Amino acid sequence: MRLTGSHASSLAALVQGQVDAAALSFDSFDKAVRQGAVDPSTVKVIFKSEPIPYPPLAMNTKLPEALKAELKKAFANVHKAPGVTPEMIRGYGGAKIQRYDTQFSEEQFAGPASKMTLLSDEIKAEILKKASQR
Repeated sequence: MRLTGSHASSLAALVQGQVDAAALSFDSFDKAVRQGAVDPSTVKVIFKSEPIPYPPLAMNTKLPEALKAELKKAFANVHKAPGVTPEMIRGYGGAKIQRYDTQFSEEQFAGPASKMTLLSDEIKAEILKKASQR
């Protein structure tokens, strides 16, 4: 296993033959194909998960319900907040987005999130370690 640190780096490692398989967002793959960075005939998509919100925002389930509701409302309306311009709303890799999706339910996220149970604790620890280095 090799953690590359980003979706684009994972795809680059795959295309360059440094790895046999890579995990990344389909949006990242599609963007690379549209930009001509990847020849889709050289890569085979073997699995595509259910959609997840872009970008996903997660909260600790142990937070008080009132605080979770307050955070959800704040993110739902941040694009309307005084002094916030459209250029300030960002998603993965700093990409501009219009707003955050707070209507995506926990039940809808359960399917994609359940895939984490397939990973060993060692792999999860490596993912968290890599994420903290950003």
